[in-house]
Amino acid sequence: YSLDASSLDEEVTRDFLLSQAADLIVNVVDASNLERNLYFTVQLREMGIPVVVALNMMDVARKRGISIDVESLSESLCCPVVPIVAVSGEGMAAFAATIRGELRGSKLRDIEVVHEDFVEQAIVSVSESLPETVPAHQKRWVAIKSLENDERVAKIFQLDGQPGLLQGVAELQSQIH
Repeated sequence: YSLDASSLDEEVTRDFLLSQAADLIVNVVDASNLERNLYFTVQLREMGIPVVVALNMMDVARKRGISIDVESLSESLCCPVVPIVAVSGEGMAAFAATIRGELRGSKLRDIEVVHEDFVEQAIVSVSESLPETVPAHQKRWVAIKSLENDERVAKIFQLDGQPGLLQGVAELQSQIH
């Protein structure tokens, strides 16, 4: 449910996503338990990865009286959201068409979760200090993970060889806490 790798399978998944080998991520979420899945979806979007959300189990959501404004959710996540019922095939044609459209080069819209002012300033400061090896579209996410002491992200982007950066991050961390 998140990119905070606490198990081997989560670590492998995150490392693959960071490798930038994917042209598009299909994120299948449970429409009947949407809140549980949104944190992961937002994390994917913050990473700058193109995403199509499959809002699965719409039949279960309807039976529970759950109504989802798909268009509003798509606008909020800045990516296509397609309601489906995988078990019956409902919505699958539209879903496949959306994937084809995204792979043909639909314009990726950036998403940015806004934090408290001081945390935002820290994120911007770390982002601006990151080496050129960090892709521009991932700088914000890498800055956030650096402030969270994510050692794996530091290793992947070779931040551990940047003593000035690490010292600046540590100072900002002490001020945030």
